[in-house]
Amino acid sequence: MHNMTGSRKAYRRRIRWMGLVALGICMVWSGIAAVAQSEADTGNTLRFEAEGPVRIELRDPAGNLVSRNESEIEGVAYVIADEHATIELVDWQLGDYEVSVFASGSANRFWRFDVAASLGDQTLLLADRELIVNVPDAPFIIRVSETSIEDVTGEASTASDSSGDGGIPLLVWILGGIVILAAAGWFLFRRQKR
Repeated sequence: MHNMTGSRKAYRRRIRWMGLVALGICMVWSGIAAVAQSEADTGNTLRFEAEGPVRIELRDPAGNLVSRNESEIEGVAYVIADEHATIELVDWQLGDYEVSVFASGSANRFWRFDVAASLGDQTLLLADRELIVNVPDAPFIIRVSETSIEDVTGEASTASDSSGDGGIPLLVWILGGIVILAAAGWFLFRRQKR
């Protein structure tokens, strides 16, 4: 009988450690992805970039589309290298550009992505190490002037955000669920020990 109790304790310890190791691996894995910032001189090129398991689509102020499959703007191409997509415009227009982000079909919901817009040496991080589950439904809106770019997405969505919804981001729910499951497992093991 003493042997069985000892093996049960060892089994419980192994299960707890395996759970902690799995949680640690998940946390470390989610922190691996990072934005690869180019140090090259971009001159006066308007650039939109995405890193990770996402694709981007761009609409210029005239409504022309640039996507992975088509380009309605002459001389502009969608370039993909590994999980890095770039759209560069040398002859760009003043006005609002819409950047839509779509997760690739094979993307794990806990992988991360980045989206940036740049003009010359000014860079705006639109999505910095965001989880795939947080890919926005609405496009980012980038206002381009003669010398600068500005993210005006918040201005466009302020009216729709004032509904008083008070929603909690999905990531908070996921993390809360992990904490609750860990606490419940700990209490169950403690209860069985008595």
